[in-house]
Amino acid sequence: MSNEVQGRGGRGRGRGRGRGRGRGHFKQGGHRGSYQNNKPYNKRSHSSHDDSNDKKRAKFEVSERLKEVDIGVTEFVGSHEHFSGIVKERFADFHVHEINLDGEICKLTSQDFPVDAQVNDDILKKNIPIEALVKIELANRENADFKEIEIDVTSLDKEVRKCIHTMVKKNVSVISQTIEKDDKKYIVIKKNDSKSSDGKRFNNNSHVNWTNRPGNYCQFLLHKVNIDTMEVLNQLGSILRIRPNNFNYAGTKDRRAQTTQWFSLRRVEPSDIHRACKRIRGAYVGNFKYVTEPLKLGMLSGNHFKIALRNITASNDVIDTAMTNLRDNGFINYYGLQRFGTIAEIPTYEIGKALLLSKWNDAIDLILKPRKGENNDIAEARRIWAETKDAKAALVPVARNNKPEVKLLEGILKNGPNNPQGALDALPRNTRTMYTHAYQSFVWNNIVSRRIREFGLKPIVGDLVYEKIDGTDEIETLDYSQIDEDAKQTDKSTGDDDKVNDKDDTTNNTPLDNNDTKLPAVKCLTEEDLPNYTFADIVMPQPGWRVVYPTYAKSWFEEFLEKDGLTTNLSQKNKKYTLGGGYRKILQVPKDVTWRVINYNQILDNLILGDIEELKGQEPLKNDPEGKYKALIIEMSLKSSAYATMALREVLAHDTSSQSQAELSAAYHAKDAEETKQKQANDEKINNDTVNNDNETKVKDESMIVEEKDKSCDVENNLNKDKINDDETKVKDESVIVEEKDKSCDVENNLNKDKIKDGEEKMDESAEPVVESIDKQ
Repeated sequence: MSNEVQGRGGRGRGRGRGRGRGRGHFKQGGHRGSYQNNKPYNKRSHSSHDDSNDKKRAKFEVSERLKEVDIGVTEFVGSHEHFSGIVKERFADFHVHEINLDGEICKLTSQDFPVDAQVNDDILKKNIPIEALVKIELANRENADFKEIEIDVTSLDKEVRKCIHTMVKKNVSVISQTIEKDDKKYIVIKKNDSKSSDGKRFNNNSHVNWTNRPGNYCQFLLHKVNIDTMEVLNQLGSILRIRPNNFNYAGTKDRRAQTTQWFSLRRVEPSDIHRACKRIRGAYVGNFKYVTEPLKLGMLSGNHFKIALRNITASNDVIDTAMTNLRDNGFINYYGLQRFGTIAEIPTYEIGKALLLSKWNDAIDLILKPRKGENNDIAEARRIWAETKDAKAALVPVARNNKPEVKLLEGILKNGPNNPQGALDALPRNTRTMYTHAYQSFVWNNIVSRRIREFGLKPIVGDLVYEKIDGTDEIETLDYSQIDEDAKQTDKSTGDDDKVNDKDDTTNNTPLDNNDTKLPAVKCLTEEDLPNYTFADIVMPQPGWRVVYPTYAKSWFEEFLEKDGLTTNLSQKNKKYTLGGGYRKILQVPKDVTWRVINYNQILDNLILGDIEELKGQEPLKNDPEGKYKALIIEMSLKSSAYATMALREVLAHDTSSQSQAELSAAYHAKDAEETKQKQANDEKINNDTVNNDNETKVKDESMIVEEKDKSCDVENNLNKDKINDDETKVKDESVIVEEKDKSCDVENNLNKDKIKDGEEKMDESAEPVVESIDKQ
């Protein structure tokens, strides 16, 4: 037992960690034994509205999952090129809206209350004494600090008291109730605090006069996001203090989707429903109205789907061809894999076959057989039973759990090991019929595939059609396809209640049809009839003692059933396991079919807005022509007995089993992870290259600076050299000048010497005659 479980609850109505007192109330958080799924139903569950919740679901090996071929689903209508696409990659990829019997597609468009609940404040204030108004105003103040406020209404008549209650009710954060104390009457106003067990004593509907309303039932839309229908109803019932089986509805919806459907409750205020739903994560209510009759199972004409198929591999031309084929020609109306469970080793039809063969012990062992991948209390109970066959020991880990497996173990414990049939009777009726109808559907799938393989997609002599064409196909709810889907949900716990609207313990949600309902008349086609019918008119019976078989197919049914040890009668002494049979059309042609292709970039982009997102004014994702992923958005309306997955199978011309989808999803995420990894590697390389380039540039810059400095030094040296050379030249020039001067002086001196010499010679020459003359004399 985990520490978390041990530490919560304590004694009584605790909301965890020992709060509260008195007897335990496990559904509101109190701890009972080792029940590990205790959750405070008055709090929003954090498992919804979050794709991460998908990771917590049980994991199964791919090889252990059922494939379409395992349930007889083998044929297609069209012959276009097949392509792959991922169904329900996110819960937000699958949207379902009920279509009521008037053909209206339900959609949450308003959370306002009916006019009756919106009495004018001025009218109310005129009828309420001033002292009471002051106290109501005090209670309505934001962050008002009070435990409770009492208004003495002993002297006030019923209409005035009703006005006070109505005025208080306008503030959803407080609640009121009339009490008697010391021979006086008081209206007590308290905070609407879910943590306070005192609030449980309040009954907000006691003062409401329903006789002035159009009907005794409040009908409303529930829009839920990634949460089971019955989980919502259990939580709402706990908060409103009514049994979940007092909720009336036409059908349950998938958990892993965004769905919108009608509900009705007898004499419960819209404001109470709205206030309670605000405390449930992933659940929203609105479009309230008063009606005279409750809803019943099957009271819908179909469902409208908006579906996103991710990571489409086909060209737009191939997509258009596939969708045109679906719109114009329809799809084979097979029972989908949801009908048969998930695990190939233990399909629900095998349990049904054991029940029809009266092999009670085999049926018990199949129901309680361990499943690979399960990791919860039920898995532990299965393990103990498989190893010990001790029902008492197996019940220990599943205390206060009302799942079918627990009911069966309780039946074994009560009836003993020698009365397995009595033990199986402890299962809810819907669960037992779900198993037997699964076998019936398994037979139908296989026979229809053989019919198409051997005779194609055209009417032939011996085919069956409804005698009355108009409207009779609506009676297909007789195949229990919707009711059996509901059985998977309605068998969950209803728990303890402090208040019950109706004293009858049986569910209000009675189906429209049962095994005693008269089947529609059918006719066998003759040669003359063939021009008057299309393949869309042909029906195939589900085996049972009440149906007519096609002339060519009677032997097929006998052969198939005989192989399993059964006959086409499917009738036995124990009427609980007798099947009357029904009829189902072989082909379904959807209505209101539209499609569009959108390109997107992020693997988990939100491709379709839900009701609550549209109500809040959010904008849808825009197509990105350059987006790396392609998605196909499909809208279509189907009869309630049809499976949308079989329509998608026809579009893809490909297996849509959980096995193939798991492989596609794994490849999708692996590709995205690889691309992300490659992008990160490229970014890292770019960063490294940038750093290296920066370093290289820096080195180059530094080298250039050094080189420039060197060049500058060289220039400076050259300048110095030039200067030296200039100086040397100048010195040389000056030396030359001096030398020239010296030479000039030498020349001049030489000239002077020559001149003197010449003068001396002249003087000598002039002196000689004189001397000669003297001598002569």
